[in-house]
Amino acid sequence: MFRTHKTLVWMVAALLLLAAPAFAQDVTPTVEVSDQAVENGTVTVDRVVSDGLGWIVIHADNNGAPGAVVGHSAVQDGENTDVVVEIDTAAATETLYAMLHADLGTEGTYEFPGADEPVQVDGQVLAPAFTVTGLEQEEATPTTEATATTEATAEMTATTEVTPTTGADVEATATGEPGQLPETGGSSTPWTPIALVGLGLVLLVVGSLVALRRPAGMDIKD
Repeated sequence: MFRTHKTLVWMVAALLLLAAPAFAQDVTPTVEVSDQAVENGTVTVDRVVSDGLGWIVIHADNNGAPGAVVGHSAVQDGENTDVVVEIDTAAATETLYAMLHADLGTEGTYEFPGADEPVQVDGQVLAPAFTVTGLEQEEATPTTEATATTEATAEMTATTEVTPTTGADVEATATGEPGQLPETGGSSTPWTPIALVGLGLVLLVVGSLVALRRPAGMDIKD
């Protein structure tokens, strides 16, 4: 009786060991994601079931199909929930795709294009689409410094370079030729012509007086 019971225990254990690989292989990769708002540059994938280590990769939309990669995050073997993925919001589109990739190359290093191929189920790549909001970039608020525009303009207008000038400079400017300083302390009228005229008048008066004083009847003989 004891031997029979022991034999049954071993048989059940053997069956369980044989069935374990079958249960382990019965993992259907799954990706579940909902429409959402982008928060702090991240999106959240609700549920990921991976047959081995893998990656959940977020792709932008390219004419209704997965396009450029905008973010990725590692997933563990089995079920993963609320997987947060940081994305490039500048490259993201309103429609995104959450694609499951297998980690088949260097473990822990995302390699695609490369060894980390997308996971397929029944010949179809697992990449459900979802829409996001909140991608609008906040407009940069221009920082303006208070400047006294009027005062600055007035200062620029009033600021001139003053060059000291001399009388020669003024005369040169007026005539277009280098000038000399004007004479000061007297008239600029030339005296030589006036002196000659005065001398002539004096001689004329003296001559007249001499003629008047000559005695009457005195003739000049030859």
